[in-house]
Amino acid sequence: MAAEADFATLAEYGVTASLQPAFDALWGGPGGFYEQRLGPARAAQMNRCGSLHRAGVPLALGTDSPVTPVAGWETVRAAVGHWQPTERLTVEQAFTAATLGGHWATGVDNGGLLRPGWRADLAVWDVVGSVTPSGLPQLEAGTPLPVCAATVVAGRQIYGPAEWSLPGRKRLTPGRAG
Repeated sequence: MAAEADFATLAEYGVTASLQPAFDALWGGPGGFYEQRLGPARAAQMNRCGSLHRAGVPLALGTDSPVTPVAGWETVRAAVGHWQPTERLTVEQAFTAATLGGHWATGVDNGGLLRPGWRADLAVWDVVGSVTPSGLPQLEAGTPLPVCAATVVAGRQIYGPAEWSLPGRKRLTPGRAG
């Protein structure tokens, strides 16, 4: 929980804020666990995704498992639906923080995007419902979250249908998992 007066300094020094939006989804809001334990004023300062983003602080979104489940799309949805409207991120901002943000936080600058010469790590998602202009799911409350259809790590398919494998490439695991 950083003080707002420190946001500009965090941005200036390139400090990445590691946030767990699922905490806000579980414990934020009026009458929530944060408010019960910290009081309304301090609770309102928790998980300030939008304010940090607007101040130019790089964000890395995570789950802090096992406190909350490892659930990437739930994490993105929680950042998009923060209980305080001013602290909400767009789907694109939250997705970037949940994917590239982790690379930035660890100093990895050749991952998180598909670029020539970079690691080819990606997931293919089945999406139900509408998408944003950038192709990301809308993530409205109550709509099904995307389901992983295939995963590629370092250019090798490790999950998904065998017919999706690249010709001449050995798969690490057969077929679709569970």
